[in-house]
Amino acid sequence: MDENVPTSAGLSSYNLLDEKLFMKALELQHGHTVLELGCGVGNYVMAIAPYLGDSGHILALDLWNEGIETLRVRADMQRMDNLLPVAADICAGLPVRRGSVDCCLMSTVIHIPESVTAIRSLLA
Repeated sequence: MDENVPTSAGLSSYNLLDEKLFMKALELQHGHTVLELGCGVGNYVMAIAPYLGDSGHILALDLWNEGIETLRVRADMQRMDNLLPVAADICAGLPVRRGSVDCCLMSTVIHIPESVTAIRSLLA
């Protein structure tokens, strides 16, 4: 198996949740900046984007290049100029300024112990 393809690449828990309840819990507002770690094909960020309005921003990171490319195509088709999908190893450091993120989302990737360390360094 290619070492740059996570074992769970392409799987998503998004369809298992109550979207309205989830979005309410996030307390997203227009203009917020959201960082998703391990975004895959972007099911979460595609649903989050309308809650941020045109002034909001989304940075979506994943190690899986194919997922990032799929998310780029999806974002382009929806004309989402405020969504930036990036192929990146979240365990190798995050390309984000401290204090620049309003919401950090990480779903179905917490099983990677190194990612917990990366998140702690961002929030410290």
